[in-house]
Amino acid sequence: MPFAAIAAVYAVQAAAGAGPVLVFPLYLTIIQLTALQLSRTESFATAGLSAIAILIPSLVRGDQPGDLAPALLLAVVLLVSALAITEVVRHMRQ
Repeated sequence: MPFAAIAAVYAVQAAAGAGPVLVFPLYLTIIQLTALQLSRTESFATAGLSAIAILIPSLVRGDQPGDLAPALLLAVVLLVSALAITEVVRHMRQ
């Protein structure tokens, strides 16, 4: 299910030509829901795929390095947030 949601957000991102800052909240929502409901492995896989999806448009368009920096920063934030949420959930379940 989360992979279908990521694919849908990526399709909208590609069709609209939206930048990483505009689609970041959607990817973050998917990661948060995945981290709360699924296992740690699935959460990290979802976060990794979201990070790749947020980076691909900037890499494919060949933007200036200054345009790639926000996408890279947001990709790292997605990965760190997945890690933090899964750890909190793990502690709550123990």
